[in-house]
Formats: sequence, C-alpha cells, structure tokens
Amino acid sequence: MTILFHNTTFDKIDVWKKTIKKYFKNEKIISIKDYKNFQDVNCAIIWNLPDNILSRLKNLQVIFSMGAGVDHILQLFFSSNTKLSIKF
Repeated sequence: MTILFHNTTFDKIDVWKKTIKKYFKNEKIISIKDYKNFQDVNCAIIWNLPDNILSRLKNLQVIFSMGAGVDHILQLFFSSNTKLSIKF
C-alpha cells in the first residue's frame, strides 16, 4: 500500500511522514512534492489537497481528514467530477 500524506499547514512534513511510518512500517509514505506516480496511492491522509491531484489518484480507496471537517475533501469531488462513495 502507498499512503499519500499532504498538509499545507505543517512545516515539518518529514517529521509527520516518519511518525506515520512508525504505525505503517511496511507501507510507502509519500507526499505530493516527492512523488509523481500517483496511481500507486491507495490511502490519503490530507488537509487541503490541491484540486489537480485527486483525479490522478486512480486507485484511492480511503481518505482520512487531518482536520475536524471534511468540507475540503467534498469540495475536491464536486470540482473534479470524480465519483464519491461514502461508507460508515
């Protein structure tokens, strides 16, 4: 599994990636700055993902919001015409 981590409000992205790696030892943790082949991404841990990235995540299965709300995620789907399936 490849996990995309993106948060525009944190300065120390590498610290976050290392912390996430502690819990997902066998998984690849990437950011949009150091990766270009987004079709490998299965999981995204995000806050304010740029609009142009969602359509490139062809194998995305789950999104985790790093904030209290999900409006930023829903807006991505509305602006990209990407299918959204919500499961509880």
